[in-house]
Amino acid sequence: MPRKIIIGFSKPRAKFVPLSWLIRLVEGTKYSHTYVRWYSDNLKLDMAYEAAGNGLTFLGPEAFNAKTNIIKEFEFEITNDEYRKLIRFCAKYAGSKYGKLQLVGVLISRLLKRRRNLFTEGWVCTELVWFVMQVILNINTGLNRDLVGLRELYKLLDEGRA
Repeated sequence: MPRKIIIGFSKPRAKFVPLSWLIRLVEGTKYSHTYVRWYSDNLKLDMAYEAAGNGLTFLGPEAFNAKTNIIKEFEFEITNDEYRKLIRFCAKYAGSKYGKLQLVGVLISRLLKRRRNLFTEGWVCTELVWFVMQVILNINTGLNRDLVGLRELYKLLDEGRA
């Protein structure tokens, strides 16, 4: 039986989030974040997984809905094996460090039109979704894991090239 996962793009519900403003300004988008979510049959609830200020974390529906203003979501069918692979990945890396400097490197690279991020430690949301697209969904994005931006991921998904 196929399962569904969602790759989403969002911005915070909170009004005063300067980092979100900066990301949206540099990216030229209405969203400043991307995440993965799915329905857990075992837990009987929606789960989300994201790279944010606390690192790689799971979110239940209350926490997700309280903080997330969804802009657009893309749904994919996956096999049970791909689902297990996703859950194993999420469990293995849960609690991993957030890549604050990596995010700064992505923004600097965007502004200066550089092709290399000097900071690659930790995880940022775009890298997480890049990984899910590449490894779980078997989508060759053709994008650099350490420099991938929100706009590029969204465009791949929106144009159906993913």
